Amino acid sequence: MNWMNPDNVVHAALNKVGDVVIANLLFLLCSIPLVTIGPALNALYHCMLRTVKGNHTFTVKTFFTAFRQNFIQSLLIWLALCAALIMTAFNLRFLAHTGSPAGQIFFLLTCGTAILLAITAFYVFPVIAAFKGTWSMFRPYLEQEVQEVADHG
Repeated sequence: MNWMNPDNVVHAALNKVGDVVIANLLFLLCSIPLVTIGPALNALYHCMLRTVKGNHTFTVKTFFTAFRQNFIQSLLIWLALCAALIMTAFNLRFLAHTGSPAGQIFFLLTCGTAILLAITAFYVFPVIAAFKGTWSMFRPYLEQEVQEVADHG
């Protein structure tokens, strides 16, 4: 067994581990401004999907290409999720201090909403990373809905 052969199993495994470490360090670096956590998370998912599929070449180039390509889309989704989570947190804080039975019911409903927001946050960025043009895929449907609301409103 030749240890210096690039096709060796140990060499390939260490390359993948190195790619994971580099991608995570790039994620941490790009997440320093808290506003860019969404695009950085999307780029990290993109790098990891490419690594798992085996068609991964340069980690830094792949990370920053994905970061740049999906920046606006990921940023808007991240900011919307942050705003929804902040409103949910304020709502939970307010409802925790109410002693009425209706307040307790709304507290449980708000907890359910927070759980759904967390599930959405964990799901939306891998979907953006896995599929190209996700925003353009939904745009015709959104335009049609806006047109129908405008026609009936």
